[in-house]
Amino acid sequence: MSAAKVLTVSDGASEGSREDRSGPAIAQRLREAGWEVAETRVVPDGVESVAAALTDLCAGFRGLVVTTGGTGFGPRDQTPEGTRSVLEREAPGIAEAIRRSADAGGRGFGMLGRGACGTLGEALVCNLPRQRRRRGRGRRGAAGGRGARARPHGGWPAPLGGICAACPLEATSGLLCYSSTTRSSI
Repeated sequence: MSAAKVLTVSDGASEGSREDRSGPAIAQRLREAGWEVAETRVVPDGVESVAAALTDLCAGFRGLVVTTGGTGFGPRDQTPEGTRSVLEREAPGIAEAIRRSADAGGRGFGMLGRGACGTLGEALVCNLPRQRRRRGRGRRGAAGGRGARARPHGGWPAPLGGICAACPLEATSGLLCYSSTTRSSI
């Protein structure tokens, strides 16, 4: 089983004035897709809080760390900046796939995406936009939106420890984490 952690970035949720719905929804979808969710955490918006939380979450961790929130254009939405400040190597293709997924169904929200993805130690970090319910449609969450399963690679010498790639299906289904049967690394 592959391991994952979820970081919610929100002033309101960290202060207790707003319920965190994104983090628990992502964690649930990861579990449904076969991931072991090792930890969930909520921090306030800001470069320093995001950077510190990611550094702590990734220390000695081999798996996927997804963030939700703080990727908009508000003055305190600085999740991508905090993420980039600690990433060792960026994975712009994954971030672009997330942006493209936001365009599914002609929605055109991808151009607003500011998220970053990359490696920190042996973890793959992906910024996801916070998802809201739209027109009565439920949130599909973070992983395995359409019958996908996470399958670990086992024995990989790659720094991602069994994670091949992350690719969202569409904005409402969030992040689909999958692995191939070939040995390749990001």
